[in-house]
Amino acid sequence: MTRSILKWKPYFGSFYNIDNGNAPFVRNNCAHQNCFVVSEGDLDQPITDYDAILFQVEGMLFNDYQFLPKYRSPKQKYIFTAINPSQNYPICHEFYNNYFNWTWTFKLDSDIPWGYFKVLDMKGKIVGPKRDMVWQTDMKPIDIRLKRQLSSKSDLAALFLPHCFTENTRTKFIHELQTNLTELGDWSVHVFNECGEFKCARGTSACGKMLARDYFFYLAFENYIAEDFVTEKVVIALTNYVVPVVYGGANYSRFLPPGSYLNARKLGPKRLAEQMVYLMENQTAYQDFFRWTRYYQYSENTKDICTLCAMLNDDNAETYSSHANLIEWWNGNIVC
Repeated sequence: MTRSILKWKPYFGSFYNIDNGNAPFVRNNCAHQNCFVVSEGDLDQPITDYDAILFQVEGMLFNDYQFLPKYRSPKQKYIFTAINPSQNYPICHEFYNNYFNWTWTFKLDSDIPWGYFKVLDMKGKIVGPKRDMVWQTDMKPIDIRLKRQLSSKSDLAALFLPHCFTENTRTKFIHELQTNLTELGDWSVHVFNECGEFKCARGTSACGKMLARDYFFYLAFENYIAEDFVTEKVVIALTNYVVPVVYGGANYSRFLPPGSYLNARKLGPKRLAEQMVYLMENQTAYQDFFRWTRYYQYSENTKDICTLCAMLNDDNAETYSSHANLIEWWNGNIVC
């Protein structure tokens, strides 16, 4: 039996890159592949006949009720979707409390967590991220092969920026970090983008090889400071054997193994600079940051779309559910 999913009036044309049809479920080798996605502009049946309707948070910014469906079936699942935090996309009208049945966002306590990546064990089983993450303890040292690979590094840190620097807290931190690094021995962060001195197309194999070969650290600085908001930036570092320097609002113990990263906001620019230079000059201490590689692997292929289809195939999905305090849950301390 087909489970139909309607993407309702997308404010971003790609609707977070969710393809139409059942291709997303086949491509990800989902256990359930009987789900079928349709765009609002391609309606092939009455709105009330769809098993689920996806709504983007961007469409609720102006509380435009003309945006919403005129009719609703009690058997349908209305799903609140968001991949960016509430700083830019707060929900400000109480109408939306009790309006949605499920949430599908980057927050780990969503009904369907929308991850930028997954943590797997060495057998390929997904083990995280999650709020109550339990990591392997007493990790063994890395092997000789990885030691040789890490020994080729010569440059301190890389930073990829999609746009030129703008004046914000993150930018100020980077400037202060650069100043402290210069004072410690004329070290610097190499900035890659149209405004930086260095060029490399992030995401390409050549760029990944360059990071793995040359750099000790990768600045995985997030665009937003929000709980559970950790993007694929950390995966770029981890999969290329570079230590990520994180800057965000998440509890990183939910996402990264202990001893695998440096937390910029906790250390501050001065202590961070000192720690980076120390690790670069102490090979054994630096190598310990990669002990996790014996136990875990990271993948940007999250297969969250499979969870959606599985939930729609669950008999319990027929049971009514709703989020009475969606605004409080989503907005946090953001004031409308």
